[in-house]
Amino acid sequence: MIALPFRGLPKAEPLPAALLEPSGEAWQRGLRSVDRGDGAGGRVTAGSWQSGAFRTRTFTFGGHEWMWVLEGRVEIASDHGHWSIGPGGAGVVPAGLRCAWTQPVPVTKVFLRWDGELPGRPAAPWLSSDPDRGFGYAGREGMLVASARSASWVSPAREIRIAVHDSTAYLTNRPASPSES
Repeated sequence: MIALPFRGLPKAEPLPAALLEPSGEAWQRGLRSVDRGDGAGGRVTAGSWQSGAFRTRTFTFGGHEWMWVLEGRVEIASDHGHWSIGPGGAGVVPAGLRCAWTQPVPVTKVFLRWDGELPGRPAAPWLSSDPDRGFGYAGREGMLVASARSASWVSPAREIRIAVHDSTAYLTNRPASPSES
């Protein structure tokens, strides 16, 4: 288990210009502590991220992403509604969601993302402010589970988990135990 850093992240890189509305702070920097294929044609990434204030054009979100926001605010608007994730909040943006993403102020977050095919995926985001719902997806490729303070991806070969305790995010990346596969 390692603690994910929030400061001193690698050099800033530009956000894709074609995605952005023509204003804002179009930069991002991050540390992908996990970046690996999952063996079933998907890709798992996890780490910490910072980016400036910006607004996107409407686009299709490419993968399931759980995020825990430390600083700033992420606002997501789609045909399914409008969601806002602020400091100490978490949420899952599902793959395939047609949305516009706004960060009215710079954001610092941790994330766990899985890119791959997910038949029957949910259409709307999940937020930790909805205590009656959790988020979980199980398919033949593996299982993605999220809560207000943690997220995990467990496949037959690997377990990747981020857990937040006392404003510190901890990452576990290990082979899956036989009972989890």
